[in-house]
Amino acid sequence: MTPDQKILSVISGQDVTSQSQLKSLLAERGLHLNQSTLSRRLKALSVEKQQGAYRIVNQAGDSLPSATIISAPPNLVILRTPAGFAAALAYVVDQQISKDLIAGTVAGEDTVMIAIASPQMFQSAVREIKILLKLKD
Repeated sequence: MTPDQKILSVISGQDVTSQSQLKSLLAERGLHLNQSTLSRRLKALSVEKQQGAYRIVNQAGDSLPSATIISAPPNLVILRTPAGFAAALAYVVDQQISKDLIAGTVAGEDTVMIAIASPQMFQSAVREIKILLKLKD
């Protein structure tokens, strides 16, 4: 897992309220960064402090990893990602896609399962996911 993947995984997996807390959590995972390097990485990854905790705020910008979409109608969409990025992508989908379209997500190491709210919303949900993650048809 790259340093950026570790940062995104920690941020998306729990509420992190300070850079010192994030540094400690990353150190537990074998990643030792100084404060200035951590700040630069957070900025590059579009991670900002919102409502008292660090959040991934980039709406499908360049910092998001590539993904392959696999449809499983009538109500599931599967995303395949590079190892370590599933939690970050699931978080972005949960935050940015309307709850009218998706019921929720489940993330593994390299796979995200997205439950579509209703079979009638399947095509709309897939379209929104593709737009959000900048995926081609």
